[in-house]
Amino acid sequence: MGISTFFPIIRLYMYGGNNIAANGTTLQYATNELWALDMSIPFSVDSPPWEKLNEFEYTQRSESHSASIGGAEFKEMFIFGGHISSNPPPANSMRIFDPTSETWRIPNFSPTRRFGHSTATSFNDSKIYFFGGGSDNANPGKNGTILLNELVVYDSILNTWTTLTKNNSPAPIIRHTATLLSDGKMYVFGGAFVEDVYNFSSMADIYVYDTFVGEWNRKVAVGDVPAARGLHTAVGTPNNTIIIFGGKENNGTWAPNNLVILDTTKTPFIWKIQNTTGETPPGRMLHTMTMVGTNIIVAFG
Repeated sequence: MGISTFFPIIRLYMYGGNNIAANGTTLQYATNELWALDMSIPFSVDSPPWEKLNEFEYTQRSESHSASIGGAEFKEMFIFGGHISSNPPPANSMRIFDPTSETWRIPNFSPTRRFGHSTATSFNDSKIYFFGGGSDNANPGKNGTILLNELVVYDSILNTWTTLTKNNSPAPIIRHTATLLSDGKMYVFGGAFVEDVYNFSSMADIYVYDTFVGEWNRKVAVGDVPAARGLHTAVGTPNNTIIIFGGKENNGTWAPNNLVILDTTKTPFIWKIQNTTGETPPGRMLHTMTMVGTNIIVAFG
């Protein structure tokens, strides 16, 4: 739980998160394990051939972090933030993994550590956008969490950080999603205004950040609007729609285990429940969802 995945063309990588204890209920706090799944060969979804890679120097045990694709050729994985097991946590919470050489490195600086934030990469310029989350640099636990509505961008080629405008941005929020589409706009929705309380944002409220002009705007979506939720996942498609799955709703129950699609090409935006065939994954939260070609892989949680 609280893991992240990264897909550099052929292999799907999974890093960190909480391991489930042998009794099935107790969570062991934060691992630094790195696993890889070869996507170039067919496999059974009942027994995917995950390969555990060797532990590396500079890695940190973490959960509720983010993993982003970036670099000059979009072949590197950028791990940022998260809850970690050391107290106090290291000031620099960015770790960069090169799958080609299977090596890690640490940049010379990173912003305030945060967890439960969102991340989205621009394929126009290799910039990675991080929004919201909770800051707990003084305490690696969840007590004393300060929620953020800060938008920072990391240039994964030049290794520079920039804090962007807060004008018209969403309120401080955590456990939401942000999806950057080919139109250059990042779509933020869902999430909670208070950590550990099921007080999630309406899914009719869509906050849009235009990376080309540097402006936030709030939009309203109609249609099959999902109940307010957080702890869900979202992926973007080439035709500028966003697909979501899972999460929790305001009453603390699981969100329905269906796929819901947000069409951002319509005015107003339209939510629509997607009809599917086959075996639907059980409802879950703190899982991963990764677009691989025309397929979506839902895992863990």
